[in-house]
Amino acid sequence: MDSLKSPLARMGLAVAVTAILVVVVRDRLEASDLAGWDRLAEARSGGFTVEKLEKAWIEADGTSAEPWAAYQLAMLLYDEWTDMDRAKQVADAALRAFPDHPIAPMLDSLLQALDSYEKGA
Repeated sequence: MDSLKSPLARMGLAVAVTAILVVVVRDRLEASDLAGWDRLAEARSGGFTVEKLEKAWIEADGTSAEPWAAYQLAMLLYDEWTDMDRAKQVADAALRAFPDHPIAPMLDSLLQALDSYEKGA
């Protein structure tokens, strides 16, 4: 224990513990992010349905898959003409949450299409 009385030894121990914590936290964050993509892949299995995509979007919350799940859900609602209001809600929420995301222009285009549908243009 005399070796831990040295400030250099304590600093080295602190750096080592910090490095271990960083690796553990990073691995957990990566696993959590991958889980969002897993949910989206599960929703695609056997073909997308509104129910499966709603579930995937909720479960992908906070992951990099979230905006993609929202886009897929909004598009499916639009393509199937099942619930245009819900399609607009989902697309609008995703665009507000991810305005600089690569999918933002597609969400914006979808919102424009939905707006033109409402206006009968």
